[in-house]
Amino acid sequence: MQAGPHLGRVYYRSWVRIAPILRGGSRRQAQHIDREVVSLGLLVSHS
Repeated sequence: MQAGPHLGRVYYRSWVRIAPILRGGSRRQAQHIDREVVSLGLLVSHS
């Protein structure tokens, strides 16, 4: 599946941009989203 890795790359790039803003706002929220991103990354890599 070629769409998976590409989608993950685009998502990761946007996450790198968004993460510092979220961390500046709410650390607890950022940690929660970190966990979601990790689980999403695992799903993408296993599919």
